[in-house]
Amino acid sequence: MRGLLCTSLTPGSKSLQKLAVESWRNAGFDAVSVNCGEEIGSLKQEFPKVTFIEAIRDARSLHNRPLVYLDDIIFSLEKTNKRPIFGIINSDIVLRSPGLNRMLQSYIHNHLYFSSRIDVDEINKTDGCLYELGFDFFAFDPSMVEKIPNSHFCIGAPWWDYWLPMAALLSGFKTVQIEPGIAFHRRHPVKYENEAFYHYGRHMRQLLVTHMTGGNGLETKQALEEFIDGFFEKDVAKKKKLDNALNSKIVKDTFLPLFAESICMFVKQTAGRFSVSKSSIIEGISSCQKCS
Repeated sequence: MRGLLCTSLTPGSKSLQKLAVESWRNAGFDAVSVNCGEEIGSLKQEFPKVTFIEAIRDARSLHNRPLVYLDDIIFSLEKTNKRPIFGIINSDIVLRSPGLNRMLQSYIHNHLYFSSRIDVDEINKTDGCLYELGFDFFAFDPSMVEKIPNSHFCIGAPWWDYWLPMAALLSGFKTVQIEPGIAFHRRHPVKYENEAFYHYGRHMRQLLVTHMTGGNGLETKQALEEFIDGFFEKDVAKKKKLDNALNSKIVKDTFLPLFAESICMFVKQTAGRFSVSKSSIIEGISSCQKCS
C-alpha cells in the first residue's frame, strides 16, 4: 500500500513543485496539500494528482502570507484513511529514492524517519551542499499523529522541523535519520523574517519546558541535559548562557541561535541511521545515554 505525504503547496514555483510531487509518487507516496481556500482555487487544476484540504485558519496575520499550521497538517493526516506510512515534506523537495515507501514500511512501527536536503543550483543536478541545520522530509508511524503535543509552528516558517522529531521523542517514539542523498532542493533566498526565528524559538523553549516534566518527556529531558553537558563541557561560558536560556522565565533572544544549534545536534545524535542503498538501519544512541 502507498504511503501518504502531506505538504502545503504554494502558488509560486509550480513547475518545480510538479517535479517534486511526481518524485514523491515515484517514491511510493500519494500527496495531500493543506491550503487556504483561495490558494486551492489556483492550485487544484495545476495539480490533479494531489488531494487538497482546506485549512480552517492560517497565519497570515503573523507572516503576511497564509502559512499553514503544523497542527492542521497533522490533523489532516489523522482524518485520512489509514496508510502504512504518513509523512510531511516541504513542497519544493524532490525525492530521488524510488521505492522509499516500500523500504521504510518494514521499519516504521514506533519510529519517525527524517532527512536533510541537499541544496543544488539546478534541480536536475545531484552535486550540491548538504543543509546541516534543518530537516525537510519526515516519515512516521501513523499512530504518532494522535500523540504529538499541540504547537503553534507553521510550515514555511522556522523551528517546526526541530519540533517534530523532539515531539516524537517526547511521545515515546524512536527517531532515525536517513542518510543524505534522497532529498534535493533548488537554492533560493530565505523567505521568513528574523522575527519569526525568534518568535518560534521562544515557543520551542516553552514547549520543552512544558512537556519535559514526566513520563517519556522526563527521559528526553535527561538526555537533552546530558547532551548539553557534553556539547559544552569545554566552554563553560556558553553552557551557562544556554542554561539561562532554557531555565529563565524570560528568554533572551541572543541565546536562541545557540539553542537552535544544540537542538539540531541533539536530534541528529539521538537518532539511528538508515541507509537507503543498503536498506538497513543502524540504531542510534539511546535517549537514556549521554550524547557526546
